[in-house]
Amino acid sequence: EQSRALEQANEQLTEENQYRSDFLAMMSHELRTPLAASMAFADILRERRATGSQPSAEDERLWHEMESNHRTLLSMINNILEMARIDAGRESFHPELMDIGDIAGLLQNTIAPLADQKAITLTCSIEEVPLFVADAEKLRRIIENLMSNAVKFTPVGGRIVFTARHLPQENLIEFSVADTGCGIPEKGQNAIFDRFVQADSSSSRAYGGSGLGLALVQELTEMHHGTVHLESEENVGSTFTVRIPDNIPLVDERQ
Repeated sequence: EQSRALEQANEQLTEENQYRSDFLAMMSHELRTPLAASMAFADILRERRATGSQPSAEDERLWHEMESNHRTLLSMINNILEMARIDAGRESFHPELMDIGDIAGLLQNTIAPLADQKAITLTCSIEEVPLFVADAEKLRRIIENLMSNAVKFTPVGGRIVFTARHLPQENLIEFSVADTGCGIPEKGQNAIFDRFVQADSSSSRAYGGSGLGLALVQELTEMHHGTVHLESEENVGSTFTVRIPDNIPLVDERQ
């Protein structure tokens, strides 16, 4: 029995070491790439400014690329920090009364510019949703991660539809994000909410990212006692649906 227990412990340590190595390799790659690109763009713009030339259309494109890289870095770092807080048991739940307009504002100010850069049609279908209670910051992170993912995996000229509705008979508030992106192969759908997992997790994958976004979506949804569900077809698109109770108490009973 001691031998078997020792063998299991060694296997677990090996798995954890591999897990840590994969994480460090992935983050080294994903953080270095946008940083290096931003530094290169900044050098080009600095040289052009030194010559006294007026900003050109190319300069504007470089600025947009820098802003996009900075948003990518900020999102990855925020996801890592938030997941670390959850693991450490330091992530508390702060319920407050919300209006669906708060989410609409997020889409308009944060997601719409990203969609515009790829000529993606972004549609918001918001039905009659009453005031509801949620952790505003965590719900914002849920929607932002789902929408950012949709923009990332949807090709130029594609379509994304955000829908919010109230399901009174089920006492639920439902948010869904549907895209016409590359979709997720059926064999990869079961693991898509695992940490550091993407449909293609190899270093040569076409899409960047830490693989934490969807894992965080699930963690934060479960903190609302809600659920997240995926429907996807490869080369057709994906739909992520988040449902949270419409009767969350204003005072968090778990504290």
